[in-house]
Amino acid sequence: MDYNKTIQRIGLPFGAQDLNPYLNTPPGLQGAGAMQLMIYPNASKDRETASYPYVELFRDFAAATCRPNSTLICYGYSFGDEHINRVIEDMLTIPSAHLVVIAYSDPLDRIMRTYEKLGRPAQMTLLIGNHLGDFQTLVDHYLPKPAIDRTTFRMAELLKARWGTVQDGGDIDSTKSKSEGDPAP
Repeated sequence: MDYNKTIQRIGLPFGAQDLNPYLNTPPGLQGAGAMQLMIYPNASKDRETASYPYVELFRDFAAATCRPNSTLICYGYSFGDEHINRVIEDMLTIPSAHLVVIAYSDPLDRIMRTYEKLGRPAQMTLLIGNHLGDFQTLVDHYLPKPAIDRTTFRMAELLKARWGTVQDGGDIDSTKSKSEGDPAP
């Protein structure tokens, strides 16, 4: 933890609701917030993910990605964690699975090395560049617009007016057409 020009390591239990009891133990850490906390990488990180509660998270991650027609979008992940890379590699053994990598850059060449190592270019889409790595630019210019917009609402209103009204449970009564001269239900 970098606070008052010092780095101190403190243990926080998983899911701690309040950091203050843990920050008060070492002198001088009172008032430290989320922007002063960091999870340090270490050699045992891979091994630690094999115990509770992380093992459950990785099991859910693998179950969600390692199935037919799944798509995993990695935004800002540099492929530096082998325990995560193994799940991604397993996912790509399924021919219909797809991996989309969106990154600002690849300064350590990890993304490209992983791309080449996996050897499944048809199952991978790489979107690398500062114009794509900026989330606001990505949303504004590259991702599809939301499907529900004014035009969609207006079209739904026109269809309701033309084909029927919403009745019992939200179904549209399309058996009677107002344009055919039938009275409105």
